[in-house]
Amino acid sequence: MYKIIFVFLILISNIVAENKDYEISLLSAVTKTLDTKIEKQLSFGLAIGKNFKNSFIDQIELSHLQSKNTSYKNTSEKTKITRTTLNAIFNLSKNDDSTFFALIGLGNEHVNNELNDYEGGIFADYGIGYKHKINDYGILKADLRHILKVSGEKDNVSLVLAISIPFGSKVITVPRSRILKIYEEEKVVKAEVIEKIVEEKIIVNNDIDNDGVLNEYDQCKNTPNGAKVDNVGCIISVNLAINFESNSDKINKKYKNKFTKFAVFLNDNPTYNVIIKAYTDSKGSHPYNLILSQKRADSTIKELIKLNVNESRLKAIGYGEQDPIASNFTKEGRAYNRRVSAVIKK
Repeated sequence: MYKIIFVFLILISNIVAENKDYEISLLSAVTKTLDTKIEKQLSFGLAIGKNFKNSFIDQIELSHLQSKNTSYKNTSEKTKITRTTLNAIFNLSKNDDSTFFALIGLGNEHVNNELNDYEGGIFADYGIGYKHKINDYGILKADLRHILKVSGEKDNVSLVLAISIPFGSKVITVPRSRILKIYEEEKVVKAEVIEKIVEEKIIVNNDIDNDGVLNEYDQCKNTPNGAKVDNVGCIISVNLAINFESNSDKINKKYKNKFTKFAVFLNDNPTYNVIIKAYTDSKGSHPYNLILSQKRADSTIKELIKLNVNESRLKAIGYGEQDPIASNFTKEGRAYNRRVSAVIKK
């Protein structure tokens, strides 16, 4: 049975890890009881251990040993003795391949046929041992343990031999051909990304004013940002993004740069005429809002005239609270609705 288990463990070890977190061990032990009423015990068993990194404990091991035919002296009586032990193991050097180790733990001994005052019970053990790594799939161990019975009976001394099979996370080996294929695929992906970036850059560069019409079809190549254009790239209207305070027609100084850019555009295109359309929010009466929006349109034209735009090209119309672009039920929405826009006429 143990041979079958050993072959099975060897097969497992060949498909498992370098990152060996666990060990399964085949155990054999010779135990001498200081009480002369019982013969030496020959035991066999299994153990499983959990390895720890960066811890003062290097391994926790749970072992199970059993002797089937242990004889009592001066009698034909035999007994089966089973020991289950949980030990903490401490490596005494940093060499993972070969090192002395110490162990300490607790266990329970079960005696199938108690005779001559030899009884089972809880025990503590401690000991020292040595382990040697054969290869990635096998470790030889030997340790000498002193077993102290809590019941006060005579102690045992045990020599334990083990063959351990380490295992853990699976190691994936990538063939060289696969690595080269991945490398080539990565080069292709990078090339496609670069090509796409270049194409997008070319498209952007072919639309110098970023109005959505390529230069080769654009008859008006200097339209301002945010302008609506026709299919040949000429401006139809532009949202000046200029807003007013509530119940005011005064233009905030922060819009000076916008006025300057728009004036430059108009002066560069002297054939363009402009209708300035001004609006209010819904607060106030309709007649009052019409008057207020007209004042806002007039204020906008005055600013453009100051920037050398010919007055004859400019027309101001107030639309009151018509055509809101946001909700008049919120403070933010009303602020958006207090605005001016420009419609361009050739």
